[in-house]
Amino acid sequence: MVGGFGSLPGAIVGGLVIGVVESLAGFYLPEGFKDVAAYVVVLVMLAVRPNGLFGENLRKKV
Repeated sequence: MVGGFGSLPGAIVGGLVIGVVESLAGFYLPEGFKDVAAYVVVLVMLAVRPNGLFGENLRKKV
């Protein structure tokens, strides 16, 4: 979801982003927030960029 469904580089970068966020959340935030951090990142990405980091904007030509 974070990198986009049709993008291999987006999937790699998205996986790295999720991993770094979980590691930093486990270090800086209280104990239970490490599990929630990945879901928060996914929800923010869906709100900001629904197509993913490197997703394409599909336009329908009429």
